[in-house]
Amino acid sequence: MPLLNRRHLAMLLAALSAQVAAQQSAPDGPIAQVEVKGSASYDPRRDDTAARIVVGREEIARYGDTQLADVFKRIPGVAITSGSGRSIEVLMRGLGGGYTQILVNGERTPAGFALESLAPEQIERIEVLRVATAEFSTEAVAGTINIVLRKAARKRQREAKLGYLASSAFWGPTFNLEAGDRGEASSWAVTASGNHDSMSRESSGLEENRRPDGVLDLRRITTLAEQGRVNRLNLGPRFNWTLANGDTVAWETLGTGSSFRNDDHIRVATPIGRAPRVPDLLIFGEFDDGLLKSDLRWQRKTASGSQLDAKFGAEWSSRKSYVDRFGVDADGRPETDGSMLADTHARGVNSTGKATRTIDGGHLLALGRTWASTTRRAR
Repeated sequence: MPLLNRRHLAMLLAALSAQVAAQQSAPDGPIAQVEVKGSASYDPRRDDTAARIVVGREEIARYGDTQLADVFKRIPGVAITSGSGRSIEVLMRGLGGGYTQILVNGERTPAGFALESLAPEQIERIEVLRVATAEFSTEAVAGTINIVLRKAARKRQREAKLGYLASSAFWGPTFNLEAGDRGEASSWAVTASGNHDSMSRESSGLEENRRPDGVLDLRRITTLAEQGRVNRLNLGPRFNWTLANGDTVAWETLGTGSSFRNDDHIRVATPIGRAPRVPDLLIFGEFDDGLLKSDLRWQRKTASGSQLDAKFGAEWSSRKSYVDRFGVDADGRPETDGSMLADTHARGVNSTGKATRTIDGGHLLALGRTWASTTRRAR
């Protein structure tokens, strides 16, 4: 017999012997079964591409932040700059303004929307996209930040938080309320948050100018003393229903309001050179922002694996600022450049529709349309 056939025969006899021994040694009665189950967990930061960073709800709530600016400070590649009061601007790659696109639930924010008016408790996740994608608008140069608000309640929830903010420049009480419940075919959730902050801070700056021959011909020392107060209120009710045919309907509303009052006192000392026209200046400012946004969404999943989504929304926003300036010149005479008033109101309606289907290879085919109409009034 060839050597190869002998080896095959030996392996076959050994396998049969092991099977017989196992049957003879098996105890009487049913054989115990062991079932192992596993689920693939999804970690957005680990599984998504390097062009996208996702900060989930767990990470947002981990540090107990009361302001959205504190959450952004921990996101790689995102920078925060402060404006008047507690207003913030988000920058990517050093570019802000119209270069960094800010979205809420994948949609552009309405006119008059103040990013700092959102509370961390209202946010489900923050998506940071460094490159253009087909999912969102590609009009941003630096990148896109999509803030996804919290949706339906996953369980019965009743939670209230009271706090007090104390820092070198701001101090005051804060509150946050969360309530929600889930039934067999419906769920609801309501979040409310607000704060009242007082502000007091001082800063100084030095300005010098030297001529080409090295002679110092200007030296100014500027001091700024600022005092003010900030009030904010956020409200976000959400309702979800599952219809008899399996369709889902969701209604969510976002309302925010904030007011800021401040008094600035600017003094400029000029030991060398020419003094400014108004070296002693008082500035009083009033800034009020309001936003009301409501969306009704419908979703259906078909037997063929397609998904249909439709949304109809309405929004209203308002931004008002008033600044009054008064001072004295270098000779002590009253000097003023008057007051400035800016009042902007916007209202509009919008509608979107989308159909998606998973095709061979795990690819996703999506078709959609968007319609919006907005009216702005400014004075």
